[in-house]
Parts: sequence; C-alpha cells; structure tokens
Amino acid sequence: MGLFGKSDVERHIEAIQQEVIAVNSFMKILMSAVEKGEYYCKSHRSEIGNALNGITSRFNNIKSHANCVPEQKLSMVQVAWGDGVSTNNFMMWGMLIDTGMNEIAEQLTNWGM
Repeated sequence: MGLFGKSDVERHIEAIQQEVIAVNSFMKILMSAVEKGEYYCKSHRSEIGNALNGITSRFNNIKSHANCVPEQKLSMVQVAWGDGVSTNNFMMWGMLIDTGMNEIAEQLTNWGM
C-alpha cells in the first residue's frame, strides 16, 4: 500500500478482479445457452453475440491492466471462480476460461453459428 492509499499496482489488480467477475457472468450465459441446445442458441444469437463481445471487451481490459502488474505478482493474484464464492489464482482462472471458450466455440461452430 502506498503512503496515501493504494498503489498503482493494487489498483490494476482490483480492476482485473472486477473484470474477471464480469467475464464469469458472460461465461455463465454462454454455458447455459449451449446446455439448452442448438435450437435455443440459434434463436438467441444476439444474446450469445453480446456475451461474446462482452468477453472480448473484458479480456482487452484485463490484458491492459495485467501489463501494469509484475508477472510474479500477477501469478499470485486471487480472482473469483465461476461459482462466485471461491477464489483461485489468476493464471489458473485464465486456463479454465480458455478451455471453456474453446469448447463453447467448437460447439457453436458445429451448429453453424
């Protein structure tokens, strides 16, 4: 902590943690849509598109903030897990989200979306 409040690094970490929460919300929307099936997804394209755009936007924000945090410190940052209750480190969260996005993208592609 800085002498007069939070350091720049601490502010960037907090911003990352907030963006992660938003990405988790968008991921829940996408996972729920995929679970409901092809017909649901095709009839809710705009909702799916909005979630995908939201994730892209949030990832860009996360990347921008992450560039301002030393890598060693970034690897120890705790972020909200998808369940909204537990936490885990940022790097583990990133791997999980990457895997989830690949699975969702593959399924949507199989359905011609």
